[in-house]
Amino acid sequence: MAALQTIRSKGKVLIAVVGLALFAFIAEEFVRSLSYSQNESRQRIGEVYGESINIQEYSKLVEEYTSVVKFTSGMTSLTDDQLTMLRDQVWQNLVETELIGNEADKLGLTVTDNELLQILIKGEHPMLQQTPFRNQQGKFDYTLLKQTLDQCKEILITPDASSDLVEEARSLTQWWKFIEGNLRNSILAQKYQNLLVASILSNPVEAQ
Repeated sequence: MAALQTIRSKGKVLIAVVGLALFAFIAEEFVRSLSYSQNESRQRIGEVYGESINIQEYSKLVEEYTSVVKFTSGMTSLTDDQLTMLRDQVWQNLVETELIGNEADKLGLTVTDNELLQILIKGEHPMLQQTPFRNQQGKFDYTLLKQTLDQCKEILITPDASSDLVEEARSLTQWWKFIEGNLRNSILAQKYQNLLVASILSNPVEAQ
């Protein structure tokens, strides 16, 4: 698909975008509980606002980011240095998302589906400008995005579609879900930042 080639041609830019058992049988359950606690401790790799970050959650995000990088760049594998950099980026993004999400939740800040849709239709968010779904004027084109995703859906339900085409359609769909999730997080972060700025700046009445 044309969108796939465009995405891969801009790979570098796109890349430059997570009670124990009761003592029924005291001795046996104590050993089990101790073993379980030690295992849980090994599974925790960090903590944000008192909430533990589990290694499975983190590993899942690393795998997701790795798939996106491979897809956008056309690479089949990453070097050790690339993986190290990617893991660091995933960790930083995970912590920032948890921090902003926690504060936004306290303030009642959200990004609704309709709000996200309107931003996509408007097409002016900087993140959208780095996608291949742009018109002749270079502006993000929501209609083109929708047509491409609809085409992917059609391919995925077509019994006689080639395996290569199905894989490309699946990868493109997953890639867009990744972009959309990051876009939602970016919008929420911007809302929180705007609120902070507004709380710091004084109005004319206060200034007087």
